[in-house]
Amino acid sequence: MIKEIGLNNIVKQSILEITCILILIFFLISCASDDKQEVSRAHPASYGMDNFSIDNGMPMREVIRKQFYFKDCELESRRAFPNRIEYSCHEH
Repeated sequence: MIKEIGLNNIVKQSILEITCILILIFFLISCASDDKQEVSRAHPASYGMDNFSIDNGMPMREVIRKQFYFKDCELESRRAFPNRIEYSCHEH
């Protein structure tokens, strides 16, 4: 009986060691593999535009100061959709 318990522990220990070694080998193999890069079959002239750029920047324009003013407008009619001539406006 004691020999069987000792034998079971030895078997369990060896199975655990083998499992750990197999997992370690699996991770080492999976990390060591190299991904193959596909070689492009594009014409070499198609890469010329990658480095070609025209940078003129934003155009500098002259600042034009305009006078801004508000108007007070009142509706002269009670229609649901008034047009612009039905407003009475005067400047501030």
